[in-house]
Amino acid sequence: MSTVVLTDEAAIDRLSELGLDVESIHKILRQADAEAATCTRLDPPFMEGIMRYGRTVRFLREAYLPQGWDFDNPRNQSRAISPDRDFAVVVSSGDAATGNEAAKPTTKNPKGATISDAVAGNQQLAFDLGAAFEPERKSQDLLTWLFLYWPAEDEIRAELSLPLSMDGAYVDDWDVRIILPPMPRDPGPRIDSIPVVDGDFSLDEAAYEVPVSRRA
Repeated sequence: MSTVVLTDEAAIDRLSELGLDVESIHKILRQADAEAATCTRLDPPFMEGIMRYGRTVRFLREAYLPQGWDFDNPRNQSRAISPDRDFAVVVSSGDAATGNEAAKPTTKNPKGATISDAVAGNQQLAFDLGAAFEPERKSQDLLTWLFLYWPAEDEIRAELSLPLSMDGAYVDDWDVRIILPPMPRDPGPRIDSIPVVDGDFSLDEAAYEVPVSRRA
């Protein structure tokens, strides 16, 4: 099955049909990028990625819960659920092909049983043979879209895409890809101002200077 790739006005229209919009998603990505930028080399090496993922999940929920969306975490899979409860959105980092209509993205990191089950559920809905052939589905099973993002040097690329198959632990095929316009990254300075001296970390006093005044 060939992938339907939507860009520009077609992408905006499809997002609107799903109750989503570019402005809100760009704000979510911008907020998460700002939070991830607070990480320094004193954090664990994976901290920036975890911070970006976690804050993207949180800000997505905060943006859309006031519009009637819901959320849950079945088997620790963090989902935002549409008001009609007919689909869910799951956040995931993608690879460098994310947001590129001419490329074919995969998930950046290997996925476990929850994503595998979600993709299998999507396959059942994509190839609907009627109620008589449909296996029993769990109550938490919903059509699952992946909100993929990739932070490049000067921009963040993102797409909302419907996964259809996996190659091992990575999603590698898509039914529909909704490509968002890239979001320019803030060129401002990062907090990572801790230099390495002879293998040790030393604090840049100017970066961490706190004004102190004598109490009266």
